[in-house]
Amino acid sequence: MVVLRRWAVAFGIAPMLVFGADAQDRTANVVVTATRLNPEDLQKTPNVFLRVPADFVQFGLTCQSSTRDVADRRRELEGTFESLLDWDRRTDGFELNGGEAGYEIVPMETVSFDEIYSEFGYQAGGGFDLTLAVDIRDNENFEGVKGRVESALDGMAFRGRVECFSDDEQFLGLRGLDEHRADLLQSISDEVEQLQAAMGADKVTVTGLESRVISQPSGALSMDVFIPYLISLEVGR
Repeated sequence: MVVLRRWAVAFGIAPMLVFGADAQDRTANVVVTATRLNPEDLQKTPNVFLRVPADFVQFGLTCQSSTRDVADRRRELEGTFESLLDWDRRTDGFELNGGEAGYEIVPMETVSFDEIYSEFGYQAGGGFDLTLAVDIRDNENFEGVKGRVESALDGMAFRGRVECFSDDEQFLGLRGLDEHRADLLQSISDEVEQLQAAMGADKVTVTGLESRVISQPSGALSMDVFIPYLISLEVGR
């Protein structure tokens, strides 16, 4: 549903995290649309926007081992990495990726264990980080999504002293953002006509419509979708 805010004509849009075009094309279903839940990162929405359910929640996934022997520790974690790849291929509604949750990520077929493995010290431990996107089911709340992640991890048999856990920060995401562009543009056009009639404006200028459709969280599992446009009116010239 398109939402109109009648109490404002336009807002300034603060800079947002932007990825290169190639990265957007490769991972548009996850990377570009995953949005931080931190309140300080939220932008003011323009007058016309859509409020829609989020498609998925993205988690950071960390796997660590405290096995003292360096070679054994690496073998344990590499075996865990391969087990996670196999689980990802067999499991619907979950998607593993490389990279950092909420920022740029890359498909798993481009990720190698050697690239993501790191040591915390000669005998302190080692580990690796991935991202995990979890599709939101109908009528599911955030606790339900988080619970499914925990249940999935608890049900995995990791090697040696390996432990895997999801991070405290989570990010909401949408797929197919550009599918909303036509509805948003039509609603903006309707708003321009209404403003021009109500204000008796001689000229109405709309800028920013060439921008990408962007999204940000508006609730636990909902998102606002909008084009960061700006309207200016000239009256009585």
